Amino acid sequence: MSRLFAACSLALALVTLSPVALACGGLFCSAPAGPVPPQPIDQNAERIIFDVGDGTVTTHVQIQYAGAADAFAWIVPVPSVPAVAESDDQLFRDLEARTAIQVQLPAPEACPQSVSGGSAGSGGCADSASFGGFESASQDSRDGESPVTVFAHEFTTNYEWTVVGAEETTVLVKWLRENGYNVSDNMAPVIAPYNGDKGAKFLALKLRGGKTASDIVPIAMTYESTLPVIPLRLTAVAAQPLMGVLVFIVGDRYYAPDNWSHIEPDASQVLFDGTGQTSYFEWVARSTAEAGGHQFVREFRGFNPLEGVPYTDAGVTLSGRRVSRFYTRVGPEHMDVDPIFAPDDAPDEPATGFNLPGQRVLDFTARPTLWQCGNTVIDERLPSPCAFNYCGVGATCTVADGRVGCACPSGATAQRVTGPDGADHVTCAPAKNPFGVTDAAGGAGTAFDPCATYPCGAGTCVLKGGFPTCSCSAGNVACLEPGGLLSCVAPGSGSTTFGPGAGTESAAPQSARATPPGDSRFAVTLWPPLALTLLGLALWRRRVRARA
Repeated sequence: MSRLFAACSLALALVTLSPVALACGGLFCSAPAGPVPPQPIDQNAERIIFDVGDGTVTTHVQIQYAGAADAFAWIVPVPSVPAVAESDDQLFRDLEARTAIQVQLPAPEACPQSVSGGSAGSGGCADSASFGGFESASQDSRDGESPVTVFAHEFTTNYEWTVVGAEETTVLVKWLRENGYNVSDNMAPVIAPYNGDKGAKFLALKLRGGKTASDIVPIAMTYESTLPVIPLRLTAVAAQPLMGVLVFIVGDRYYAPDNWSHIEPDASQVLFDGTGQTSYFEWVARSTAEAGGHQFVREFRGFNPLEGVPYTDAGVTLSGRRVSRFYTRVGPEHMDVDPIFAPDDAPDEPATGFNLPGQRVLDFTARPTLWQCGNTVIDERLPSPCAFNYCGVGATCTVADGRVGCACPSGATAQRVTGPDGADHVTCAPAKNPFGVTDAAGGAGTAFDPCATYPCGAGTCVLKGGFPTCSCSAGNVACLEPGGLLSCVAPGSGSTTFGPGAGTESAAPQSARATPPGDSRFAVTLWPPLALTLLGLALWRRRVRARA
């Protein structure tokens, strides 16, 4: 079982299918006092950087994985044998921090005008001496099956990788399994659409012998290609509800989704609480789901703050002059169309106030403040906890005894998910993942069946891709117990029910609001902190958090 789930947690893979470069989601901080938010980051987002050159695309993928080293495997379709190297986590951290959404909160009541800044967000290289060398294509035909062709077999410092191809997807999966790549038959249906053309190739990656999961570093792959693409269909096998996807396209031109829609951050739909955290991530999830799942939020469109800065011993750099940054939260039921990014030739954007050109701002300074002078929180003005928990399309969010509960619509079950803040949340999602691990592979009916010992309270445990979910009986809502387990409970007479959560209907009643004090404001931002000085103000640079 543990090997199965590790194989299904292959983290974000990436591909390039000519003429487009695909970055595919493969299978498988303390809060400061006062109105300054914690340093937030979507800790679970899949992160991709496309560096678009002249006829080539280098795709950097940050791999997230927890499990045994020998259970790690990462499979991705490629149009040709790529140049593979190891990238650097610091590259992702720096780019994310420098392009963070900025958040401006109202100042406390009766305090003098004050401005403070903040930001929030959401390995070694390949050693040529360690390469096994490019192998000429070879074939392996067994028992009359169509052959598997090995196009390359090489090594980086931490990884062993192979480029293989086979006309029959099931034969390819069998070969991978027999050659030490921990994959399962569940991969075949999602690999098949990428294996439709004769001669398709797949890059298979695993850790070298003697390496551990702590040696997993980002990977950079360079192909002859033009348009970046994220093959989310491959990600759908092991994706959880509300999975975050953060993509940067670096090049001499700006880029925008071509077959998905995109919108701008909308501060009017986002709330904040007494710690300064916002409901931005919840708003992204709700807005995306209500748009049919195929939507990004554009978080930055400006000049490359890391142009020419070397990373890794091999000097990995991002050479393009411009950066386009997009973020979404999407469930596997909407991972049926691979997002393609095409050039966006709109002119450069000017700087606004203290913000960099192209930087997005959530400005709440015209809102009623939540703090008295001295940063004491005004409790009656706080939004409902439902503002910070999205229960899903067609669901309702209930607050009972201070806990958030979700009432799911027909055909959906309640599921625990880890939010961008790293905390557990509850949401409603389709009871079955059409692309996911089968119930049998997930342990149904065996001693390893997660539902065998999962209580669910006044409800029934439903196995979904190897994970327990709860179907609550009528009149009950799914809440998280202190230990992190889901339980179906009766909301009680003192409960309050809202829409699906993450909306302005969760704001405090109008009678509890007040007029904000003049032009006073606190400027803060939402993604992780790094030191950056701008016009004499200390800005913390890191990725938009806006709480999940």
